[in-house]
Amino acid sequence: MNLKDHVQVIENFPKPGVVFQDLSMIFSHESLFFSLIDKMAVELITVDIIVGIESRGMPLAAAIASRYNKGYAAIRKEGKVPGSHKLSTSYQCEYGTGRLEFDPECISEGTRVLLVDDVLATGGTISAAINLLGCCSRVEEIVAVSFALEIENLYGKKELEHLGVPCYSVIKV
Repeated sequence: MNLKDHVQVIENFPKPGVVFQDLSMIFSHESLFFSLIDKMAVELITVDIIVGIESRGMPLAAAIASRYNKGYAAIRKEGKVPGSHKLSTSYQCEYGTGRLEFDPECISEGTRVLLVDDVLATGGTISAAINLLGCCSRVEEIVAVSFALEIENLYGKKELEHLGVPCYSVIKV
């Protein structure tokens, strides 16, 4: 089963010039979804918690955590994390800018993290998430980053090399 065959390419979404790689067909078919989840579940022997990035990284991370009996936490977009103890950072992606937030109290001291997102494009969002978790004193290590899909011609993986975190992608386009 080739997961790449089930990625729908949508031109000019969410804005002109962007080619959106839609994983919805994979998400909606049980066997494809579980195949993707199993392939994204990397380095789990040394991981305590799976952290997903809003929006599509969150359900992927939750599914991995549930399937492999790990904890789960989320990095959310601005304004979605309650409380006053949150950490935040800004990021630039291929079609805009934004802010990410994380509540450090949702994880334990000495936590080892698998960071999950749906697509690696330019690397802006994931770089911001890595830096955000790096500011959290409770995180001992980001063991790896796992993506459902990598858009190779946007060179996001090269952008991440200086951060020193192993990076895995299931589908490459």
